[in-house]
Amino acid sequence: MPALPLELWRPIIAHVPEKHVLADLAQVSRFFQLEAERILYRSVILARHDDPLALTLAASRKRALLVEECSLYLPATRTTKAGTPSAPSAASLHLLNLLARMRNLHSLSLRGPIPVSHKAVSFPFRLRTFCTTEALSRPLVAFLRAQPSITRLTLLNPTLAATPLLAGALPNATALATLTPAPALAILPHRPVTHLHILAWANASFPDVAPLIGASSGPLRALMCARGLELSPADLGLVAMHMANLTFLGDVSFTEPVPAYLSALAQLPLRTLLVNRASPGLPARFSEPALVRSLGHACRDLERVAFTQLVTASYVWERVHSGSDDWRMVPVEDPCDVAADLWRAA
Repeated sequence: MPALPLELWRPIIAHVPEKHVLADLAQVSRFFQLEAERILYRSVILARHDDPLALTLAASRKRALLVEECSLYLPATRTTKAGTPSAPSAASLHLLNLLARMRNLHSLSLRGPIPVSHKAVSFPFRLRTFCTTEALSRPLVAFLRAQPSITRLTLLNPTLAATPLLAGALPNATALATLTPAPALAILPHRPVTHLHILAWANASFPDVAPLIGASSGPLRALMCARGLELSPADLGLVAMHMANLTFLGDVSFTEPVPAYLSALAQLPLRTLLVNRASPGLPARFSEPALVRSLGHACRDLERVAFTQLVTASYVWERVHSGSDDWRMVPVEDPCDVAADLWRAA
């Protein structure tokens, strides 16, 4: 038995970053095995059914129960001459059988199709986070219906094949990220989504989309679009009308000069605003401090403004104190993550 008490060894082992060191540590004693394997198998990536990690998990139910986060890559399904998917490969079935053993799974990232008949489709994991590149097909919707605990959902495929079956699914979804607006609009109504992230606005008409986004029962507090969210003053008025509780908005591209937006901004409780530096409505050269003061004067709740380029910013303008017209420029540690961090914190 190690000289140090258990409560001291656990944080030490938890800070060991190298997997091979943890694997060696697990061979030292029964005590170290339990603690090292808890870290070693907490997060796994599975792409082949015959790699050492997959074989280890297949041979030990106890180790499979330690998995809390999994990235699963299933082989693509071939299509028959009739255009229907062929039977899943043996490799796919082996990986799905492994997935079904991970009864304590909290986070799953799925690449590849789920066969509709596999037991993993209907197994109620304890998932809180789910990400997939697959279309909203019948088996995927069946899987989602069996996971009522999901709160964070990411759909990286714009195809909608089985949206009518979504009724009753995802009752606790609060954070939603989609590739385009279409999947979001199929999921938002009557679900408690408070944070919405659309990666590309595509060709969606904002006047058509705004009422549907506002149909979330969240209510919606944060709306972010990584590319293509061009708003006219009338569009921002629709934001104020249908998303009256919004505290985060970005990455906005103003199509007209900023003064045309100030009356709509005054109707929103925004605390964070991200403005695309390449907005057509912004002059080629503009004074950031003057523009920030103008935005802050119109929207008295505003606390942070960032001018972004490809959803990155090296600094954020912050109001010195509530109600003040004084602002300061604050550098950020990671320019690539600042938008997502502010979105999550809203």
